[in-house]
Amino acid sequence: MDWLETEIMTGLQKLFGLSLERTPAAALVAGTAAAWMDAVTFNHVWNEAEDAARIRSAFSKLGAISTVWPTPKQFLDALPAPKAYAALPKTILTEAERLANLDRLSNM
Repeated sequence: MDWLETEIMTGLQKLFGLSLERTPAAALVAGTAAAWMDAVTFNHVWNEAEDAARIRSAFSKLGAISTVWPTPKQFLDALPAPKAYAALPKTILTEAERLANLDRLSNM
């Protein structure tokens, strides 16, 4: 089991413990987790270092606000925004550097 499956399974287990309305039967835990994995990995790449805490936070939020078993979409909507990175500084080239770069490009 990889880190994402572990996070999803742990979050789902916590939700199961809340006995929310429309909670899937205990016998369906594995199938529910598999369906959630399919949904949350569709067109999405996860990074453990950046996303594990976000996933835990989303499940905590769902546990705090839900009265009905949440959907994967509600989970994705509950995810905090990813960490913003500072933009790289603008490179200021001299006219000679700019022309040299243009010359290099034309020789490619």
